[in-house]
Amino acid sequence: MKILLINPKFPPSYWGQEYSEPITGYDYVFPPLGLATIAALATPHHVEIMDENVETVDFEYAKQFDIVGLTGYMVQSTREFEICDTLRMNGVFVVIGGPNAYLIEEDARKHCDVLIKGEAEIIWPQFLKDFESGSWEKKYTEDEKIDMTYSPIPRYDLFKTDRYVAGIIQTTRGCPFTCDFCDIIVMYGRKVREKPVEQVIEEVDRYFKLGKISIFFGDDNFIGNKRYAKKLLRELIKYNNSRGNIMSFYTQVTVNLALDDELLNLMYKCRFQKVFIGIESPRKSSLAEAGKGQNVRSNLLEDIEKIQSYNIFVMAGMIVGFDNDDNDIFQEQVDFLQAAGIPYAMVGTLQAIPHTPLYKRLLSENRLLDQGGGDNCSATNIIPKLMTVEQMMEGYGWLTEQLYTLEQFKTRMLKNIASFKLDGIPVKAKLRWKDLKVFLKTLRFTSIRWKLLSSLFTMSRAVLKKSPPHFSQVIGMFLGFIHMSNYIKKHKPTKEDIAILMAKVSEIKEQIKLVELPVLNLPPDKVHNESGV
Repeated sequence: MKILLINPKFPPSYWGQEYSEPITGYDYVFPPLGLATIAALATPHHVEIMDENVETVDFEYAKQFDIVGLTGYMVQSTREFEICDTLRMNGVFVVIGGPNAYLIEEDARKHCDVLIKGEAEIIWPQFLKDFESGSWEKKYTEDEKIDMTYSPIPRYDLFKTDRYVAGIIQTTRGCPFTCDFCDIIVMYGRKVREKPVEQVIEEVDRYFKLGKISIFFGDDNFIGNKRYAKKLLRELIKYNNSRGNIMSFYTQVTVNLALDDELLNLMYKCRFQKVFIGIESPRKSSLAEAGKGQNVRSNLLEDIEKIQSYNIFVMAGMIVGFDNDDNDIFQEQVDFLQAAGIPYAMVGTLQAIPHTPLYKRLLSENRLLDQGGGDNCSATNIIPKLMTVEQMMEGYGWLTEQLYTLEQFKTRMLKNIASFKLDGIPVKAKLRWKDLKVFLKTLRFTSIRWKLLSSLFTMSRAVLKKSPPHFSQVIGMFLGFIHMSNYIKKHKPTKEDIAILMAKVSEIKEQIKLVELPVLNLPPDKVHNESGV
């Protein structure tokens, strides 16, 4: 039996780095890990992966397969369903799984022959067995949270690995926290489930053999089980030491990482050079409202500096639009990120994702504009409480412009580097031609933009004094700045976008109590992006 697995194209985003692609030469950041896992579960059938982020979907070629399976996040849903409809018009048997099959099941079922809802380790092989016998069902549901020992080593060999910046591995599922806007605990639960450490090391080695020396651990909270994380890190240190420490890692964690010196030291020795932290807001009332208790218990600025002191760049997720956010939140976000020295931040407007506690609450309060899952960070489906939708969207646009001026970005980058306290792990030299080309193309790009070139030299000089192995991370985040500068220009809310949202509010304002609010007062010295990007 022949199976084709398709990953629909993502819209441009913080994570995608689409606007730096002409410089990096890579088509996308990560390969589709979920599809590689599904492929491994389909043994011994013939399986291929087609990722629309790095190649064009070939609909004629797809006709050769007995089954075509798709997965996607909500931001991919429009494109995913378009692909499904085209395939089915051509007589192709289509299966949908992944987040959309769980979060927007009713929509997804309209576009497929079979829907796989829930974790796939048991129900996907069961469906394949049923399909071969001609007795398949229209829907397969997994209500249990799967023991990760059932999850095989993904088929990394099916990726076009040279088209991606980094490899990606999942070591755990689930998160112990209760953030009310997050769909992770809805889909994967609060109990953290772990892969065997030996299997994770084998997965790292497979990427190494494929030529990848940078790996993102795609866990939603890498330290959800600290005991397991420490055990894994000790083995990763041994593995990396045996290869001259040339591999570097990054992941997503919660800010309570700062409270565990042993864990921080292990991450440093393992060469974790970046972490992404869901900070969300500098305002404690907003954090408490969202159930983000782990961010309220200590001083966020001190925690971030503590993490940075272990030679780690901190990236952050930030949100505006909580019920406790008013017009002052936009300036507070800028002030906080500058004070924290967080160079690269993903700032978005609050979205209520189906099935989350936030979604259920706002639905009961008649404050939802639609089911959510917009295509970029500026999309929202909520009616905020202490400001109008118009004020929130205009404030969000101002906030992102402020953050990604060249001077603001450089200031944050230099502050993060200045927080480095350790000498740096010795690294076995391994100059790769593709990395050299990225550096040379970055220099060429900045050579005709004096302010950019000067800033790049300043940041490079600072990191080479503190920790030379982090030089590549400075280049990477500088390219991220170029990406975000362009992303903001192309995707910040327009007057038309805001008008559409306001029209949605008007449709339901009979059912809610709207409070007249003062006009949003932005700081008088509004700064425009003068980076020349």
